[in-house]
Amino acid sequence: MLAQNEEKTLKHQEPSQDKSYEKEYHPKYVHISEPLETVQTLQFVGGKPETIDSLSIVTDSSEDELIRHEDNLLDAKLKEDINEQTTAIMQVLKVLSMCETNKKLSESVLRVEAERVLLIATLRKNLLTEELAKSPYYGEEDRNGFVLLSNLRIPLEQINQKNIKQTRFFLCVFRCGSTVLCSDLLMLNSQVELEIDEPFSFEDLPTNFQISVEIHSMHLKIREKSTGRKILKKYRNVLIGLRSRFRNTAEVQQKDEPKTRISAFSLIGRTTITRSNLQSRQFSFDNDNTQNISLEDLKCNIDSGVKLDIFLSGFLMVCESCGGKTRWRRQWCILDASELKFWDYPGKEETAQPNRIIDLSRSLLPSIMLADRKFCSRPRSLHLKIGPDCAQEEFYHKDIFLAADNPRDFLFWEKELNRVLKNLINWGCMKTYFENSL
Repeated sequence: MLAQNEEKTLKHQEPSQDKSYEKEYHPKYVHISEPLETVQTLQFVGGKPETIDSLSIVTDSSEDELIRHEDNLLDAKLKEDINEQTTAIMQVLKVLSMCETNKKLSESVLRVEAERVLLIATLRKNLLTEELAKSPYYGEEDRNGFVLLSNLRIPLEQINQKNIKQTRFFLCVFRCGSTVLCSDLLMLNSQVELEIDEPFSFEDLPTNFQISVEIHSMHLKIREKSTGRKILKKYRNVLIGLRSRFRNTAEVQQKDEPKTRISAFSLIGRTTITRSNLQSRQFSFDNDNTQNISLEDLKCNIDSGVKLDIFLSGFLMVCESCGGKTRWRRQWCILDASELKFWDYPGKEETAQPNRIIDLSRSLLPSIMLADRKFCSRPRSLHLKIGPDCAQEEFYHKDIFLAADNPRDFLFWEKELNRVLKNLINWGCMKTYFENSL
């Protein structure tokens, strides 16, 4: 069972300073950087940071209670979803029972659509049941990655091409965690391939996600004048989802329950999309040798990255070192997703552009650490090493130091800045033009 991410929005107010300026905030998407021929591999320079006393940080005593409450809500939602899928299965089995007793309906599109809904509802119920049985997840990793698949093309080998066009329907099913998405009913196009233009989106993904892409097929000779085509619209509300009158399975009388069975759609091939093979845009299927069909590679467009809904604001002393020159300035700082923005005082962000913006995706270090006192004498200072925006810029890198007023503020900024950096690195959203930073 997936646990809820830690607090989505963090607004920090320094006890000794003016109140933080409240503003509406929306999460931002950072897309995976496209590989550039001129970009060399960035070699991160490791180092063990100094530590700072964190005893002043007091944990809220109600935190554990809040986590338990969220777990209970999630369990209740999973049980509700399982009940809905159970009810959907029973309703669609009634439709299939009607189709089996009527010859015209047994060779209709209505039956194929009902078999499709039975397959998806069964898969969803099984995955939700597995999710409910899992232990709560309390890992530190943010689950905020996203993957968008579109313009899918799946060629098939020409095996009984004419017969396949007339008698076979296909489904493309996507499974990731407890999420199940499905295409509409598919048939081969003139190029003997399955063509899916609709996009499929997956969000709140961990870096070790796995998206399983499955192709299912059903053999059925459709009557030329199919009665099912005329009544499919009438039954669509029953087939594609539940309405409020079917939400409680107890409302369905025992005598009306149809005999359970599995869908007539059978799996013919499967492939898996992971973080490591996202850039390939082409994926090989493991074909089921018992089927008289062979799937070639899946080709598609993929957009992916990380959704950062991280927001932190407060006063910091800021120093930029470039070419040996340093100058400290007190700035109102806002961490907005992957950008660190600076103004002179709170509220000015509504009326003026920031004094400067630091893009954390251009960091030349894998983490933001306590500054070495050899280079920065001010206590409680964080060290950022930022690369240029483009290869043509004159400077090699800039050293930026951020000093907090107290240990509590220091730990807030250190945690959130490194949280952003970790997400950018894990999802391949870093930008750099240099092989070494030091």
